[in-house]
Amino acid sequence: STSMTKPEGKAPLHRRQLGLVIRTHREAAHLSQEKLAELADVHRTYIGLVERGDQNLTVDLLIRIARALDCRPSRLLAETGN
Repeated sequence: STSMTKPEGKAPLHRRQLGLVIRTHREAAHLSQEKLAELADVHRTYIGLVERGDQNLTVDLLIRIARALDCRPSRLLAETGN
């Protein structure tokens, strides 16, 4: 089947890939989830959801996270390989 539905309990691959890219950048910047959340003006649990791919980011939030990581949103997206 070519259904676009995701398996139960598993985030879509593209979101998990973006979450991994964000976590990699966060760790490279020596930031905790708490600190990144503070810089991006979101709750810490939100960053955890993003990094696991469980949260579908809005463009606004992607831009805020990218700014907090001192990089461009396009770079984060390009590094997902999609």
